[in-house]
Amino acid sequence: MPILLILTLLIRLIIWPLVKVLSFFGPLKDRVRFERRNLKEAQCISFSQTHERADVLFHFSSEGEFEQIKSLLEVLLVRGHKLELVFTSPSVESKVQAFSKSYDDQIRYLRLPIIEFFPFIIGQNLLHWSTAKKMVMVRYDFFPELLTLGSKLSRFVLYSASMKSSTNQGLGWLVKKIIYESFSDVFCATDRDYKFFSGALDTVNIHPALDLRSLQISKRQKNFHKNELASSLKELFDVKEKSDRLCLAQFWPEESDVFKDERFVEAIKSGEKFVYLAPHKLSREFLEEITERISEITKDLKVYILDRNASSQDISDVLKKYKERPGLVISCLPGLLCEIYPMFPSVYVGGGFGKGVHSLLEAFMADTRILCGPGVHRSTEYDLIIDSGYKVAIVEDLKKLGSYVVNIQDEKKSQLDISEFLSHNEMEMNKLVKILDNHNA
Repeated sequence: MPILLILTLLIRLIIWPLVKVLSFFGPLKDRVRFERRNLKEAQCISFSQTHERADVLFHFSSEGEFEQIKSLLEVLLVRGHKLELVFTSPSVESKVQAFSKSYDDQIRYLRLPIIEFFPFIIGQNLLHWSTAKKMVMVRYDFFPELLTLGSKLSRFVLYSASMKSSTNQGLGWLVKKIIYESFSDVFCATDRDYKFFSGALDTVNIHPALDLRSLQISKRQKNFHKNELASSLKELFDVKEKSDRLCLAQFWPEESDVFKDERFVEAIKSGEKFVYLAPHKLSREFLEEITERISEITKDLKVYILDRNASSQDISDVLKKYKERPGLVISCLPGLLCEIYPMFPSVYVGGGFGKGVHSLLEAFMADTRILCGPGVHRSTEYDLIIDSGYKVAIVEDLKKLGSYVVNIQDEKKSQLDISEFLSHNEMEMNKLVKILDNHNA
């Protein structure tokens, strides 16, 4: 492994002049601008500048990965640990900044220097910036500097390891196996991942499936009543009994074929079913594309829209109009989808007719009936849910989704007690906390 890392760092050194020239153009220029914000913000200054040292460094790429480990970060911060957060994608930048403000003495963060990275002293260099004794990687941004750093520390942990990759086979596996063996501990995403890695890696501590995000989701759903819009939304949903509600979540314009089901549309228009649609994107253009497609399919379906800045009064106004003339409610309210899932007996999660279904875990934690399109092959959350004994209804034809929901009986949705699932994850998280908490480990 050290030889492989040295070779990759040597390649980075050789191509560095070319990368610097290309960084003046196109997407690389935007990336450089992003990475150089590290030089301007106080919480990007290394702990070493104040003669301090972090206990653990966490690397994650996206907003979803940050949400997965947020509950673990909070536990460690409450225990007084100093943490370094390194992230790859600009999409998670604002979330990290907002989170870090509450712990400004305990957190330093860094946008991963990819273009700006230089193996020696000049330029931005993660290896010189970090002071941590241990490191946790969330998933698979296997940049050589990250692996080099982790291999030098007392504990190097991979969280949410998954076998769902074509490179975990054949020649690709020979390289990946070397990388995996650089970790001291691997916490798996699902039970089938645990079986795979337990049989494939001999020199690494392989831990059972752990989903930290479930703990964060549970906390959010339990605390929804504290949200300023909670009471008005509940009043809106209560226009129908819970058994007569449906949430179309993470919805794409291409999925509007569901409104080709005349029986389904009639159930919405008559007020037999209350349908709440949450688009995957909240931009005006995306919303307009959805509404235009729906209007092309069914001309007389009334559509009520809650924009992203809607107030409690706006929600009450929609409720009043809905009572006079039932219709479809489309909501662009940000950051509330996870919290409202428990108010619906059935949730259709979008994306399954495109590149892949979106997050199923939030609906799973709400103990609701889950429906989605056939594109589940890339979803580790789908595997986790199925392995847990939960049934996910795969919808092959969107034009039949409406009739299915309208006619569905309130059969038992799950063979799983969600509290048991949470207890398992809390137990496994405590094992991880102990690893990171133990100064001698």
